[in-house]
Amino acid sequence: MNFYKRRIVAYIAGKLISGKEINKLFDRSNSSYAEIVGEVTITKINVYDSERNELITGSGDAKGISLYDFTTAKFIDLKIDKEKFDGFDYESKKIFYGELKDNTVSVFDFEDSKHHYYIMLSPNEEIDNNMGLLI
Repeated sequence: MNFYKRRIVAYIAGKLISGKEINKLFDRSNSSYAEIVGEVTITKINVYDSERNELITGSGDAKGISLYDFTTAKFIDLKIDKEKFDGFDYESKKIFYGELKDNTVSVFDFEDSKHHYYIMLSPNEEIDNNMGLLI
């Protein structure tokens, strides 16, 4: 997955798993914040990343979620199982998997064969030394 799509998928998975109110992510790979807004329920997903003007929509049920990335015009399959998730990106034709631990979403993307870490932040919350930075 590309950089922007991966962080939106992390946001969607983190929000579905945690049920928390999240409006931004801290991306550990480049020490940057991403403001992402939108509606995320298992039956209706409309998420917007303002930095890239990227919109991902979708819907699903307990068996799986189908997402559509308007920027790449490709689908993404996502399956949530408790605090873990996995899926397939039709743009890269690669699978990915991840999990939520405390407030950090980790994503292993087979496109670059690396782990990526995103810290979920609620409104008015900033990074401090105790927010999963030592994973």
